[in-house]
Amino acid sequence: MKTGTFWGGALLVAGTAIGGGMLALPVLTAPGGFFPAILIYILSAFFMGATALLFMEVFLWSPQEVNLVSMAQMTLGRAGKIVVWLLYLFFFYSLVVAYIGGGRQSRSGGFCPRFDPPT
Repeated sequence: MKTGTFWGGALLVAGTAIGGGMLALPVLTAPGGFFPAILIYILSAFFMGATALLFMEVFLWSPQEVNLVSMAQMTLGRAGKIVVWLLYLFFFYSLVVAYIGGGRQSRSGGFCPRFDPPT
């Protein structure tokens, strides 16, 4: 089995961190002002880093390769595994809804005017 490289891992993390919500953040925080938005971004980065360190601790503590669901089962039992699965399903459902909603807005007046939303 071929192991990953440093740059492959860095690009994987960067690719998952930049999503639809990340691209919309500057637009949504602009009415609040520059400095409050920067403060919110710094606090968010701090909590993301702290959460990543906690996940890494559980990952390094486990004797085998694990993912989030198996980590939940090891530490929280069967009930934790079920809760994590449900949260995963909700998270991915939310992502699909957000991308479809954003894609619909960007495609209005685009390829086929027959399918544009009514005005």
